Formats: sequence, structure tokens, C-alpha cells
Amino acid sequence: LFNFGFYLSNFAKTKERVDEINELHLDEIREKNLPLNIFLHGIAQNYHTFLMSTINWFKKNNLIIIPIGYDFREDLDISSRFVKETINLNREISEREKINLIGVSYGGLVSRYYSEELNGKEVIDKLITVCTPYTPVSKNNIGYWFAKFLGGNTKSANRYMELIKGRNSIKNHLAIRPLNDLIIPIDKIECPNVKEVFVRGGHHPSSHHPERLEIIVNYLNEELIKNIS
Repeated sequence: LFNFGFYLSNFAKTKERVDEINELHLDEIREKNLPLNIFLHGIAQNYHTFLMSTINWFKKNNLIIIPIGYDFREDLDISSRFVKETINLNREISEREKINLIGVSYGGLVSRYYSEELNGKEVIDKLITVCTPYTPVSKNNIGYWFAKFLGGNTKSANRYMELIKGRNSIKNHLAIRPLNDLIIPIDKIECPNVKEVFVRGGHHPSSHHPERLEIIVNYLNEELIKNIS
């Protein structure tokens, strides 16, 4: 069961507050020579109000994440290029060459497209996707119509998924996959060298699910790598 207060805290914060926290965290990363962990939200979310409690959870577990936003309603290529620009700015501020990239649901697709098509592979050390499809989503799946209802361009997204299907340039690539995902059922990952971890539950709320966040922390701390086939 989830703590209702964990979600409620999201709505009491502002974009300005998260921007301020990001600035402070980027300074801390630079001063303490910490890794730069970028977090991309999913559909119908944003990087500030919805992720405030997630930022706090990671911080309490001794990990700094920098959430950045994008507009999922835009063409995936446009969204991914905006993400690339923001990542480069954060790398410059934090004085980090490499990043760890975490993408939830559609954010995982943005992450993979950035990696394979926008040269993100040159700066990504570890890539983690959570509840992300690796093949085009069928019209028979709820996720296709859910994204379309919220203003997403599902046909465009599927076209880009087809483009990068079977491609993976990141050595440390982990896919966290829920066993009971009714939104986007588990598909077959055809990419080489992608490690999979299967977890209980469904698609939502992956950005706040303690078990999934703990897996992220452990993988970034290299505690899981040797135990995942």
C-alpha cells in the first residue's frame, strides 16, 4: 500500500520551487563530484508538481535526481531534442561529462530515442527505463488510446519506436517491467544487452512506486548489476 501523503505532497509545491531545488542540486553535484542523474517523467505528468515527492524520496536515500520536462504532445523528435538541450545545459552547470538517465513510461522512449538518434549514447553511462514499451504499441492496448486521449501522437511515437527497435548502444541498460501492466503489456525486448527486472503491480504510479525506486537506487549504486542476468 502507498502512503497517501506521498502523493498529496506533489500538489503543494510549485515549478519555481523545483527549479530552485534543481539549481541547488546541480551545485552540490559539482562541488561534491557526484553523478548527474537525469529523470524523465511519463505522459500526463510534469517535472515539478508531480515529481516533488519523488525528488525527496531519492534525496532521503542519498541520491540526487534532476527531473527535466518535455511536452509529450509534441512530436517525439522535438521533445527529445529539447531534452538533449536541457541535459547539455545541466552537464555544463554541474561540470559532468557523463549522465545516468532514468525514463518512466514515455520518458523511457524519449531516453532511448535520445540515446540512439541524437547521440545521447556518447554521454549516457547508465540507462534505466520503467514501464517503457520497446516495440510499437498496438491499437488493442489501452496505452495507445490513453496517450491519444491525452493529446499524444501515438502514430508518430510508434513510428519512432519502429526506428529504434532492436537497437541499444548503452552497455549498462536496465528495463524495469511490471508483471501486471494493463496499460502497456510486457513486450519482447529485441535490443541486445538490455537487462530486465520484473516487478509486481501495474503501470501506475511508477514514478512513486517504492520498490521500483529502490531498484533504481541499487542499480545506480551498482549493487544490482552483478545479480541481474
